[in-house]
Amino acid sequence: MNEKGLLTGFLASKLALALAVALFLASTLAMYEVFEREAREKELKSVLDVVAGSLRKVDSLPGKIRLERKLPSVGCLYFLVLSGDNLEDRMVKIGIYAEENFHRTVILGGGVNGGTFQIRERNPYRITLKKFDGISVELD
Repeated sequence: MNEKGLLTGFLASKLALALAVALFLASTLAMYEVFEREAREKELKSVLDVVAGSLRKVDSLPGKIRLERKLPSVGCLYFLVLSGDNLEDRMVKIGIYAEENFHRTVILGGGVNGGTFQIRERNPYRITLKKFDGISVELD
């Protein structure tokens, strides 16, 4: 009878240890996923920053300008959408659509792409801006 009690206690402690290891592994995987998601979010927001900064820079400089900026590389599939309409031709809406979506609006001093436009590009690597009579935007 005493041996059965020792065996049961031994097995219970091993089961508890196995459960603790499983919980530790599960929490480690969950933390890894959180850090990975934060890294992707930071990469996508850096694309937003480059696009918005480029639009503001071209808008603020006088004269005829052509500016090409390389966009940061992102480790996931995303779509970059730039849009505007005639009602508010100075407003450019920037959207990134991936697992999570991010948006930003930039108000400029003049019109962009003639007023109403929508540019949608999958994983673009470059933005080209030209300022002659107004600002024109291209994504590659």
